[in-house]
Amino acid sequence: FNAPELAPIGDKFNHMIAKLELSIRQNHKLTHELISLQEQERKSLARDLHDEFGQCLTAINTDASIILKASEKKYPELRDSALAISQLSRHLTDMVTGLLQQLRPGLLEELGLQAALDELVTTWKSRHKEVKCEVSITPIHEVLEEAKGITLYRLTQECLTNITKHSNATAVDIQLFYKRKSQQEGLQLIVKDNGQGFNLNNTIGFGLPGMRERVEGLNGDLIINTTLGKGTEINAWIPIKS
Repeated sequence: FNAPELAPIGDKFNHMIAKLELSIRQNHKLTHELISLQEQERKSLARDLHDEFGQCLTAINTDASIILKASEKKYPELRDSALAISQLSRHLTDMVTGLLQQLRPGLLEELGLQAALDELVTTWKSRHKEVKCEVSITPIHEVLEEAKGITLYRLTQECLTNITKHSNATAVDIQLFYKRKSQQEGLQLIVKDNGQGFNLNNTIGFGLPGMRERVEGLNGDLIINTTLGKGTEINAWIPIKS
């Protein structure tokens, strides 16, 4: 074949590449929009829970305190019931607080990603004192796009959930730091554990497809290294600027 005969093939090949690149960009854009819609829905649900359910629980707790005080003087037979209501109210308040944190981390909006991750990891460590947890989070100076901050937060949250449910790990290492890739400044998140690992061909219940969609939808990349019996390492990189 001479060069003129190969030219049409090259043109078709270049056209296919251009169409593929366009399709990838469109898929990333759609994923980004879907994630934004999900977060808006979470935000709305969290606000409703806080406003409606929170007020009801406050009222119940207040009434229980009034009944408890009255029982000490006039109605001692009501004391146990008042205490039970008060304890249940506090338990429900703790549950709602946990749900609100999962739905919409308040610190992320108020103080940024670093503070939100610090709180997330500190809370997790307090509930899993048997696990040695090392944390290194680089101070973040830029104001991140909301989608990027929430994606890094959700990814860390999902990793910790998987470690709790599946890994039986005794040690966890979490790192967030700046890393440059392809002339782009980005943030690298690494979550590593020494647990039992898993089969990458069977990831049902691990939330990994959702993680990958979130990261790749922001032009980032996600790498999962795991070996049965030797732990798991999740590496995610997201560019700071689009």
